[in-house]
Amino acid sequence: MVYGRYENGQRAPSYPTVGFIAQTFNCNIDYLYGTSDKTDPDYIIVSSSNDPKLYSLIKMIKQDSSVEGRILTYARKLLEK
Repeated sequence: MVYGRYENGQRAPSYPTVGFIAQTFNCNIDYLYGTSDKTDPDYIIVSSSNDPKLYSLIKMIKQDSSVEGRILTYARKLLEK
């Protein structure tokens, strides 16, 4: 019902709602607002409940910046193969 009001222009979604919609449809928030033709998202949300291993890895990188360089180097080598 609320979504129908968005489509009909009777109501505008809040910024967090637009963010949720963009995340759900894997697109860019600016694209949904009509201010960009770029559809690819600007960010990816990783939650501990959806992907605990990736979440732990990202948390470790945030806590120790020296780990980031090593992981990026390793990832680049993996992608080359």
